[in-house]
Amino acid sequence: MISKAGVAVGLGTFIDAKKSKFIRFYQNILIAVKQLIYPCLIFDVQNTIHQVDFILTTCP
Repeated sequence: MISKAGVAVGLGTFIDAKKSKFIRFYQNILIAVKQLIYPCLIFDVQNTIHQVDFILTTCP
């Protein structure tokens, strides 16, 4: 489960345009991790990845 602090930090990172390169870098890592490891992860970890992916794809 994603903590409120983690969400706040994530939103702050998206709002800060100076960190846009880091955001793209993080998204690429997330995609790679999902492609390589996703099938082997337990349900709780899958759920966490879905939440992170949701935050990444819904923030401007």
